[in-house]
Amino acid sequence: IGTSGQVYPAASYAVMAKKQGAITIEINPHKTDSRHFDLQIEQSASKVLPELVSFLIGRKNKGS
Repeated sequence: IGTSGQVYPAASYAVMAKKQGAITIEINPHKTDSRHFDLQIEQSASKVLPELVSFLIGRKNKGS
């Protein structure tokens, strides 16, 4: 969230997660060239995360 994805070891976390079958999402206000994410959201994390959490909680409460 909000990182350039260029500093290791943190930059390798998305790659390791994908190898284990995780869905990866990059949230960054700046476009990056990373290819390690299933979804890239080019917005501020302070705007996106509350909406994303609300959506996920709603899905969980509906049993989805």
